[in-house]
Amino acid sequence: MEEFEQFKRALEARDFNALKKVRKTDLHAHAYLSAGMETYQEISPEIALPPSRFDGFGGFREWLEKNCALIERAGYEKVISAAFQRMADDGIIYVEMSFDYHDCLSMGLEIPDWARLIQTQYEPYRARFALCPEFGISREERPTVSQRYLEEAAETGMFRSIDLYGDELCRPASEFRNIYDLASSFGMKKKAHLGEFGQAADIKDGVEILGLDAVQHGVSAADSIEVMSFLRDRGTTLNICPSSNLALGRYRSLSEHPIRRLFDHGVKLTLNSDDYMVFGAGVTDEITRLHESGIFSAKELWQIVRAGLAASEGRS
Repeated sequence: MEEFEQFKRALEARDFNALKKVRKTDLHAHAYLSAGMETYQEISPEIALPPSRFDGFGGFREWLEKNCALIERAGYEKVISAAFQRMADDGIIYVEMSFDYHDCLSMGLEIPDWARLIQTQYEPYRARFALCPEFGISREERPTVSQRYLEEAAETGMFRSIDLYGDELCRPASEFRNIYDLASSFGMKKKAHLGEFGQAADIKDGVEILGLDAVQHGVSAADSIEVMSFLRDRGTTLNICPSSNLALGRYRSLSEHPIRRLFDHGVKLTLNSDDYMVFGAGVTDEITRLHESGIFSAKELWQIVRAGLAASEGRS
């Protein structure tokens, strides 16, 4: 109760610094895109600032390919360290962060060396937050290729979760069943990007086919009472990133975002940063915006924060 009162006072006083000190989680963050823009500008001064709104997912991908295509080890280490520092400064006590194995390949590293690099960057922050590294795979890559790298990654003992991202229309969830069965055999948490732009039915199918523990985004579930009820009854969490959804043009304004509808239907939700470099919104920012917009009360937002904290139990 004392922690909630601290949270409530900070929100009502619009004391951002006090709010940052309240314990929180970030369960949907892409590692190489999780630092502040200033870090990337130090590495590449010519980098272009992202627009406030992209022309859908395609526009977002085009911007990334132009500005984040080349990854070198020194820059990668700097970005990961800066991302960890930002998380710690935002009051994050548990992070599920997706590390794309294509970053490893771009740096010319073997999977075990990449795992050690991540561990080395994390060591200075171990006392400040628990890290659950996710093995990130792309829908654009052939599943058989991703599976081979997953086997190597799982053997390192570093990666304790898996995340599937990218164009939802590229390949159906069924093509990744073997990968998720393998991840399950290694005791990994299973997550995937679904319903960011795809249909509500795709979420239900993906959850059932892949045996997902959580869905990244999943906002399209709000279009179907059946799917919302399925997620609620199953206890599947949606790791939502409102600022990302707005910037990618999924919704025109926060008032149009379906997070309230999902909450009212009893779907378990968390708030997350996604790609801080691009969208510039950490978890504290998302909480503040939802409160100041009148979409949620302090008590309701605390319920959402608590859902994230509950997810951290037993996974540190």
